[in-house]
Amino acid sequence: MVRFDFPPPWRIAGEVVQGIWLIDSAHVAEYIPKQFEIVNVLGSKTICCLQFNNYNHPHSLLQYQELIVNPALVAYNGRKGFWSSHIYVNTELSLSWGHLLGLPKEIATFEWNRNRFAVKQDHKLLLEAEFAQPVFRWNMPFNRGTGFGLLDGKPVYFNILKGHARGVGIGRIRPRIPTDSTLSFLSMLQPTWIALNHRMLDCLWNKPTLA
Repeated sequence: MVRFDFPPPWRIAGEVVQGIWLIDSAHVAEYIPKQFEIVNVLGSKTICCLQFNNYNHPHSLLQYQELIVNPALVAYNGRKGFWSSHIYVNTELSLSWGHLLGLPKEIATFEWNRNRFAVKQDHKLLLEAEFAQPVFRWNMPFNRGTGFGLLDGKPVYFNILKGHARGVGIGRIRPRIPTDSTLSFLSMLQPTWIALNHRMLDCLWNKPTLA
């Protein structure tokens, strides 16, 4: 494996699409490590987020594509964030960085164009999604922690030192997950209008801290 050996902070930048759904907590509980508590936001439902990243900006430390599967919003030691049960990337360097951070990254292949995103592993489709480009866009700061990892079984929390989202808009996303996919536990996800499309998300990441 290629060794990631760059000191923090790490600047990562590119296009990002985030789809948001409400999902029954019991349905995804087995994918959440026992250290974390699922946060319900509406009755027995939590927030599920699929994030499609195309980090292609020339100032980005790493340039790669990525699918992040966040089946639930969780809490640990007074902090809230997402737990990522599955993460797929298409470069060995990003894979190495993810393992350094305690993230469950795997290698996959990607297809990305203006309105479609597909992820395959060993020539087998894991997930594909179509998304509509927003009509209106705006800019906003993006300065917050985002989620958790596990290093040697201990929860760590990710911190963004500073960030900015440019060309943000709300659009529609339509996912499709085959029944034989590793991600088939999310195959019930329907098209949603709650999808944030960041034309450019530019963030400066610090190393994770014990949660």
